[in-house]
Amino acid sequence: MLKDYPNHLFPDIADTLRLYKKWYPEMPLERCLAVRDLSKTLFPFELIFRHHIGGSVYKKYIENGGRVAEQDLPPDLPKWSKLAQPLFTPTTKAEDGHDLPVEPSEFVKATKVPGEYMATMLSEMYSVAYAFAKERGIMILDTKFEAADGYVVDEILTPDSSRFADKEDWQQALAAGKEPTFYDKEVVRQWGKGVETPFNVTGINNLDPENDEHVNFVHSLFVPPSVIEEAVSRYRKIVERLTGLTLEQYQKDAMGV
Repeated sequence: MLKDYPNHLFPDIADTLRLYKKWYPEMPLERCLAVRDLSKTLFPFELIFRHHIGGSVYKKYIENGGRVAEQDLPPDLPKWSKLAQPLFTPTTKAEDGHDLPVEPSEFVKATKVPGEYMATMLSEMYSVAYAFAKERGIMILDTKFEAADGYVVDEILTPDSSRFADKEDWQQALAAGKEPTFYDKEVVRQWGKGVETPFNVTGINNLDPENDEHVNFVHSLFVPPSVIEEAVSRYRKIVERLTGLTLEQYQKDAMGV
């Protein structure tokens, strides 16, 4: 449904991948994509869109009296409430340290006309996918895009780049004032927050990404199999609900692998 939007995929992707398989039989085809190299024109921003007010942005919403990303939102919204239109909340893409929020106008000014064009296009793409997923009982609460020179690139609307929730669970959580269960990598994130470190803090999220000792410690960790299995289970459920197929069936039918 999004194939007509400019993206980094080569057309006729299944045929292209089968050709690569002939050249490189050892290639794990089911994990590959054939794409244009647009790295030289990649925007230095994470392009985040939110159809629901939550996460770090909700704190700003409360602190700023309802004003977020240069927009005045309705007052007294419960956390994870649905917004009438996707809210654009771009951030920097830091090589070191953490990404930092920027205002939409700063992003457009930095990228000029292509930035304004891309923000409009990506918001539209998100809305199309949001409606499709909602019909299948999945709420895409927010999502992150990357863009380059008029193209959307990298992963698009995946559980890694988005926050997914079950529609009924989201409704119940909203009514109870609780967090919904996120069908994304949240299970891995929560494990990371509970890791005991040798630096007198609990949670790798509390470590300094610019401290080599901290970074080396994080890289030495192994995620427990039970956490990985739970993450895999959540991702598979999303595939099956969105496509009506198992992951293996989808790879065979849509990708030819």
